[in-house]
Amino acid sequence: MLTIVALGVVGALGGAPAIQPRPPRIQVFDSKSLDWLTEEAQWENSGGKEGAVSVEAAEAREGEKALHFRVNIDWHNEGMYPQGWPSFQYKPPQPLDFSGYNAIRFWVKAESSRPEGKPLFRFILWTGEKGRLNQPIAGLEWGQWTQASFDLSSIPELEKVTLLHFFLCESDFRHADALHFVVDGFELVRTRSGIEANPADRCSMELFLRPGDEAVILDKGAPAPAARLVFHTGEQCALSATCRLLWRARELFSGKVTSASQPLDQPVPAGQRTEREVVLPWGQLATGPGYYVLTCDVQEGGKSLTDGWVGCDDLYVRGKDEPMTYTVLSLRLGMSDFVRDRVFGGLMGRTRIALPHTLDPYADDTYLEFVRLFAHWTGKHAEGLEAGLTGLVFSGEALRRYGDTQRADFNDRILRDSIDYMIDRMQLQDGSTLVERNDLVDEYGEQVGGKGGATSMGFRDSNQIGEWMRPICRAVIYWQRLGLNDDYCEVLLRACRRASNFLLRESVAPLDRWNNVLYHYHFVGFGPEMTKTRYHQEGRQCDVYVGRALSGLSYYAYALQLMGHRVPPELVACLRDTTEWAYEKMKAHDGWFDYQCLDEVEGGCHTFLGNMYISEATFGWYLAAERMGLEKDAALAAEATRLGYHYVTDNCYIRGRKFDVPLEFWVGPYLYWELTEYLSAVGPDDTFSAWLRELHEKWAVERQWRDFLDRAPGRASRTDTNGALEIAILGYLGLRLMEEIGQPFSY
Repeated sequence: MLTIVALGVVGALGGAPAIQPRPPRIQVFDSKSLDWLTEEAQWENSGGKEGAVSVEAAEAREGEKALHFRVNIDWHNEGMYPQGWPSFQYKPPQPLDFSGYNAIRFWVKAESSRPEGKPLFRFILWTGEKGRLNQPIAGLEWGQWTQASFDLSSIPELEKVTLLHFFLCESDFRHADALHFVVDGFELVRTRSGIEANPADRCSMELFLRPGDEAVILDKGAPAPAARLVFHTGEQCALSATCRLLWRARELFSGKVTSASQPLDQPVPAGQRTEREVVLPWGQLATGPGYYVLTCDVQEGGKSLTDGWVGCDDLYVRGKDEPMTYTVLSLRLGMSDFVRDRVFGGLMGRTRIALPHTLDPYADDTYLEFVRLFAHWTGKHAEGLEAGLTGLVFSGEALRRYGDTQRADFNDRILRDSIDYMIDRMQLQDGSTLVERNDLVDEYGEQVGGKGGATSMGFRDSNQIGEWMRPICRAVIYWQRLGLNDDYCEVLLRACRRASNFLLRESVAPLDRWNNVLYHYHFVGFGPEMTKTRYHQEGRQCDVYVGRALSGLSYYAYALQLMGHRVPPELVACLRDTTEWAYEKMKAHDGWFDYQCLDEVEGGCHTFLGNMYISEATFGWYLAAERMGLEKDAALAAEATRLGYHYVTDNCYIRGRKFDVPLEFWVGPYLYWELTEYLSAVGPDDTFSAWLRELHEKWAVERQWRDFLDRAPGRASRTDTNGALEIAILGYLGLRLMEEIGQPFSY
């Protein structure tokens, strides 16, 4: 459990892991000492006066000397960043050659004058004068030596290493903490992992039900596809023909698990890769329509020879007369469960689009090994969670209206898992929320490999606090519309109340002629020591994300009313003033909200994103104001929403090119649900309806669902990866299914 104490506002976040997976198997078969880095190299202090680096004989673990880095945390420094990044580094006079090795290791010990929580310390490596590696040192404990290991296998130009750098963030500690880090025992290693790291008497397997990663979809009663097994056998692991293949099929929505076995029939030699085509005993495994994860193990004398490295693949079985929209929704819903972090909860940021053909994603002991192969970024980011959870909100309602409570319950288990994670592990005691948390890297960084940065407790952002609130409020709205989960919804509103109070207290200030406008601020530190700065990007003061903060508040105001609660007057004042300010800002620039960024910042995406975000926020205020009987406020909010969306559909140009219907699996579904909500509540609009028709026609008719099913590069953007953002596509599928069954979404 990670415990951070900072002026009494951050406490213990989250409980023990849900499962206890084993460490991945990694074999070191060659090493090269770099002990000269602590004996001869000239390290320098590089991060300000708070830190000092030295080379000393004291506490040397390898050789005669070790690096010592002492830091006095000071939150009151002069300059733009009073809470900085103490650091030290080595810049070799000539590039170092690390080629031929796939990992670097060293030992670290951390001590503190107030050792609470866990030490947070980071390592950077450059090659070819470019930053290639920037990761936390996982598993550190106060007062204990920990061996850190960093994978170099994907880093280019290893023959030109130009920088080794260690740093920490002062915001991760408390003012006046005295820290001491000792680093020693550098070495390069060659390692094998995963399938390549078979013990001599074991084998690993892969299972393929198709040549590539295209989704396998069968009609009920259709014969199963041929199964191709790939055996990777250890040097002493010859498989006889009498070995047996043990098959397991897990149907995700029902949770049913079936099994069957068959003889291997053909021997497999030791010490090599061998392919075998086998007949899948599908008749003994299938339990009806659904989404299946299949695994295949090889056993001798009733004992597994794979150590959990079973073959694995997935397929979907359609029911009779099943609509294709329902099929694709079900398939993508099942795939969403692979993205869920089974140790800590929540949806991971980005993963492969398809399973890696080995390892059961539901096996506890090999889960870290599965994550190592499957995930690209294991962090849970408020932006991604907002998108993915909103997709789950709409797909859940669609499945319930379709009459499929089993799949709706499966949907809602994923939804609740992430919401529980957000409240338990992302919200701080002052009501604010973390931008991102990466528990798997914090706790198992070496085991899962480079999967994003470690959690930073000291940095918050008002736009991401709004992002955190909005999907939780949307879940409340979804369940209340269907009369579900009253008690749980009250828990969610209490968490959102704390976040709302923080935003109203810290992010609202006068602007022009309005007294209660919501600003986009960065927050660093806590309590009286907290600093805040208005958001800038690429040198420009930028309002693109104000709407994300505001929409958290506006949907919260609507959700409060659905649960029978009063909307606080200070929240009404903020929503009213910020909507009026945003409307006047758009009116002065032909509907363009974040015009000060032009079409230059972040590739020009602020043009349409700024309007999508602010219009979603003003629409939420429209819902709340109309329900409160505030007719003038509701009318202005509706007009602001219409104006903002019409800039996106009619007037948005990026570097001379008109913005067109977005097929990308984040912006596309996001705009689909925004325009659908507008039409369902405010009223008809021919342009918005045309955009919805075109999105559906392109995805489902012209492209024949290939973006959803090919699961390979070359399609629309974000279709060859999965993750929290991409799960937003469930929103389009859910809304479309409701329309097809004659129950279109409506407030």
